Order: sequence, then C-alpha cells, then structure tokens
Amino acid sequence: MLSFRTLLTDATVWVALGMVAVMWVAIVVTLRDERQQAIRAAVDESSKLTIALQEQAANMFADLDRTLKLSRARLQSTATSDDLRRLLAEPDLADPRVEFLAIIDLRGYVVASNAKSDAVKLYAGDREHVAFHFTTPEDVAFLGKPVIARATSRLAVPMTRKIYDADGQFDGVILASISPNRVSDYYASLLTSEGAQIALIGFDGVYRARGSRSKSSIGGTSQDTALLAAAKQSPVGVLIEPATDKTSAMIHAYRVIEPFPVFVSVTVREMDALAEYTAHARTATLFGAIMTAVIVLLAVLIMRNRRQLGRTISVLESNKQMLAEKTQQLSVTLDHMERGLMMVDREGIVRIINRRLVELIDLPPQFLSRKLLYSEVVADLMARRDFGNDLAAGESGLRQAMDFDTSSAVPIKYIRRRKNGRYIEVQSEPMPEGGFVRTFSDITELCRRDEAMNVSARNLHRFTQIASRDLQEPMHDISSQVARLREAFERRDRSHSDRAINHLAESAQKVRAVANDLVGYTQQCVRTLETRSTVIGDIIAQSFGRMRQRYPDQRVEFVSRLPRIEVNCDPDVIRCVFDSLFANAFAFRNGNLPLEIKVYGQFCSQNESYQLHFRDNGSGFMSNDHERIFEPFARLMGQTGHIDMGIDLALAQVGVEKHGWKITGNSVIDMGSTFSILIARCDLIEVDGVRQMGGGDVAQLVSAAA
Repeated sequence: MLSFRTLLTDATVWVALGMVAVMWVAIVVTLRDERQQAIRAAVDESSKLTIALQEQAANMFADLDRTLKLSRARLQSTATSDDLRRLLAEPDLADPRVEFLAIIDLRGYVVASNAKSDAVKLYAGDREHVAFHFTTPEDVAFLGKPVIARATSRLAVPMTRKIYDADGQFDGVILASISPNRVSDYYASLLTSEGAQIALIGFDGVYRARGSRSKSSIGGTSQDTALLAAAKQSPVGVLIEPATDKTSAMIHAYRVIEPFPVFVSVTVREMDALAEYTAHARTATLFGAIMTAVIVLLAVLIMRNRRQLGRTISVLESNKQMLAEKTQQLSVTLDHMERGLMMVDREGIVRIINRRLVELIDLPPQFLSRKLLYSEVVADLMARRDFGNDLAAGESGLRQAMDFDTSSAVPIKYIRRRKNGRYIEVQSEPMPEGGFVRTFSDITELCRRDEAMNVSARNLHRFTQIASRDLQEPMHDISSQVARLREAFERRDRSHSDRAINHLAESAQKVRAVANDLVGYTQQCVRTLETRSTVIGDIIAQSFGRMRQRYPDQRVEFVSRLPRIEVNCDPDVIRCVFDSLFANAFAFRNGNLPLEIKVYGQFCSQNESYQLHFRDNGSGFMSNDHERIFEPFARLMGQTGHIDMGIDLALAQVGVEKHGWKITGNSVIDMGSTFSILIARCDLIEVDGVRQMGGGDVAQLVSAAA
C-alpha cells in the first residue's frame, strides 16, 4: 500500500486532482451556460408568441372598431333593433366575434340592440365605457373592462364610440362587444406547459382575457405590479421576476396593443423552462461522479506502475537525438524566413524548400508536399525558360547553379532578372557533408532604385543639351532686339522701340517657359519614389477632370474600358504621367474635330506585363519619329511643317521609366496616336478582382484582363 506521505508528494496525485477540478469546473460552467440558453430560449419563444398575439388582438380590436364606425355611419340614434340585426347580417359587417351591438341615447338608455328581447329599456349610463363619452370631447374608441351585459346576461368586453346627428352634434353612444371566453379559450389552446399563462391585461390592471392549461378566466386584477409598471414604461419587453415564498420565478414577455391601453403577456414558470436542463444537470452530475471515481482509480494504477513509466521515459530519451536534428533544421529555416530557401543533400534530394521560394520563382505548389529531386527543380525551370537573357548570353553564375556537382563544390552568387520584372539575388554555399544550401532574395526595389538613378542621370543630361539649344534661340533674339532698341532710342523712333520691346517680352517669355520646364523636368528626374497600392483608373479619371477644367470649352469624348487595376507605384509620379498624356492630346488635337480619348488594356503573356493603351484622334506624328517624340522640345516634321512637341511626353517617359516600366508611341498622321505603357507583372497587385500573391497565376490574370 502507498503511504499518505507518498500520495501527498507524488505529482500524479496532483495531476489527478487537477483533472477532477477541471472536469467539475467544466461541468459547472457548461450547466450554467445551458441554463442561460434555456432561459434565453424560453424568452425568445415567449417573445415570438407575443408578436403573433399582439397582431391577433390588434386585428380583433381594429375589426371591432370598424364595425362601430360602419354601423354609426349607416344608422342614427333613432335606429331600431331590427335595423341593428339587419345591419350585422350584411356581408361587409358580418363578424362572428361581435356578440352584442347596441345604441345608447343621451339619457343613457339602450334604445336599440341586436339582443333577442329588448322589450325592457335598460339603463347603461352608469357603465364606464358609456360615461366616458359624455365627459370626453374627442371621438375615440374606448375599450372597457369585462362586464356582465345587462341585455344578454353574459360576460363581454365592450368597445364604444360616439354617435353624431345630421348637424354633427353628439347624439349618443354606439356599443359593440365580444366574448372574452373565446379569446381565453384560444389563448389556452396555444400553451403546452401547465404553469404557463397568456393574458390580455389593461393598464388599469384588469384582465380582459386570460388562458392557461388548467383554467381560463376573465376579470380580476393582476397582482404583477412590476409587469404593469414595465408595460407602461416600454411597449415591448421581457420581465423576469425572482421566486418568492409563495410563487416560483416567472418569465414575462409582453407587447402593448396600441393605441389601446392594453397589452398581451405570455408568462412561463422558470421551473418549466428549465425542465430539460434540470434532467440534463442530474445526468451531468452523475457522469462527473463516475468520472471522478475513474480518474482516482487511474491515478492509483499509474502510481503502482512506476517501472512501466520508466520504460516510457527511456523511449523518450532515445527520440531526443532525432528531435535535436529536427530542431537544428527548423532553426535554419527560421533564420531564412524572409528569403527563399532550398537545402539539397549529397544525394541530390531536396531536404528543405520553403514557401517563399515557391512564390519567388513560381515553382509548382506540390513541390512543398512530396519528396523532391534537385533535377526536377532544374527541369521545371528549364521548361519555363524564365531566365531573361542570362542563359542565352552564357551567364556563368546561372549555369553553375544549374549544375549539381558545381553547386556542391564552390560558392555561387549571381543576380537573376525574371520575365515578370523581379530581380532575384541567388547565393549558394556547399555543405561539408555534401550538397548545398541556397538562398533567394528579392532585391527588386534596390535594383529599381539603381535603374531610376541611371534613368534620371541620362534624362537630365539629355534635357540639359536640348534645353541649352532651345535657350540659345530666344537669347539670340533678346541680344538682337536690345541692339534694335538702342538704335530706336538714338533715333527717337517710338514705333521701332515699341516693336523691339514686344519682341523682347516674347523672347523673355520663351526663356521663362524653358526655365520652368527645366525645373519641372529636373524635379521629376531626381524625385525619390514613394510607392504604395494605387488604382490606376482613379488616377486617370482625376487627370481627365483637371484637363476638362483647364479646357472647359473643348468638345471631348472620354471612354475608359480599363478593368480595375491595382498596382504598386508612386501615385504622384503616375498622376504626372497621365496629366502629360492628356495635355499632349489636348495640345495636338486634329483641327476642329471633337477630341476623342480611349483608355483600355490587356495582359501580354509573352513578357508577362500588363499593356495599358492611351489612344487619341489628334494630329499624330510621322511613324519614323516614334522614338524622338519623348525627347524634350522635340521638333517633328508634320504636314504643316515643324511641330514643337514640348515637354509633356518627356515627363511621361521619365515617370514611367522610374518605375522600371516602358512607354512606347505609335501614330498615323491625322488619325491619332496610341501610347502604350507596359506595367511589370511584379507590380500588379490586383487586376479586375484577381488578387496577386507572390508569383501568382498568369492564367488567372489573362482571364481577368480579358
């Protein structure tokens, strides 16, 4: 036998006690939740029932009031009982719920009714539902308390309205009543539990109808003062009353039947709502007791079988070395999570390949879930020929990386440009036991910045040469005009001096324009890109809006068939690109023809880029000038002589090339021009609802762009 001290110090005992404690806490929490759910279910069921009962009672009172209104519209206070009986027999007034219909004169006597015997005049002026209309000037329906009708000697719920004579003066009261017993019996038929009750209660506390499984009764005053107060305060609600010494806890759901001061309530005993929960609680408690005994028994058995536990521990120790090897491999993977990683052993088997590598070079996703040979990876890359021009040019680093023996012998490092525009830096290190570890890093942004700097330097140099050429002409004009102005002043020739001054102003304006263009072009060239996710269509629409404001009198038709394209770019630079394209289209429109601009696009699978086309119907340019149009202040030969193209297209080219994209232009004289922007696939985030993740699926993009 185990001693008490051993039991007290053994961890198994504490584990068993903890399991028992957790189990009982779970049982208690679960039972508490089930109890709350049972209460909520009872509340929901009662609330749904009150909605139907409210609609039924509202319709019943509305029909009763309709009978009153139609009856008084056809009868006067002098109508006879026969008139009332005939009236109730008419199809549009036939309502089986109306048991009694009567007319009461100004003295309070019943002058006509549908009762079988009306030989004796009955006095009704002392009834609350009649006296109400003698003291109230408004024409409203009054719903009275249940009373014993003097004409029928039966219990009735009356509703009354005023009667007016031909001159519109108050001339009596018309009364219609229904049997509350029918309503109570109907309420009782809806209940399923013995302690439940449905009641129609007035704000005065008097029951109009009341039904339960045990009995149906009318009249009497409700003792639920809290329920009355709640109904007066809010038209819809639920009230849960706690148990007292004499009553059990009750759940009340109620709804006020506007505009009448009555409400319908559904009352359920909490014990009835919790009947199923109570049975389940007993079962759960019994289950907990049994499980407690089982856990205690298992704890004792575990403690008596220490030797078996020792053998289990030795097995765990034997697996410790294997776990250490896996941990080492995992640590290498974690160290390269931001990079693509591939580890190949000396047999040419890929031991580790991470998801980032699959995304970077578009390997098949199934490579992650099966045994893989390095030769399969090389074969997949060779089949797709996604190497740019490196392999064709004999790039040694890439050729060495393809060869397994070379990769296992010497370190390799090279940069590879993919067809989708991404730059991948590849580093390979051989392992001492054979094989190699290779990492893949996306250095697209770094290469883009270097390319942007080279583009900026090249464009600034080109612009400086062209700008100096264009500045020489106005400066020469200024020099010559100054000499003419001096001669005119010496001869005191006012007309020649004015003409020279005007020429000077024009030349100065040209110099200022060239200088301004130089500043704008320089700023665009040296600007640092700040890229973020941008919808191209929104930028194009904004640029067109600005051009329309600048040229409000021009007739323009703008059509965009561009799908939703979300790219990674600098929105301010791209906005300048399309401002320049629109400005060029407005500046070189074709005579007096309305300007037509169309924007559309398509995905090009050959170079995996999206081609965005900007077409206008302007004057166009010669086909052999398709490269010179992007030079600042290019002078092209048109049908009417030299055309100064300005700086707009040069600014567009700078903005496009800074992103690593490409812009081209084609034109037909007098037919218009088309400018195409090739957006690299690596910058495409979404095309018409297709989201790009990593490498992406070209087939999906082609379908979306189409």
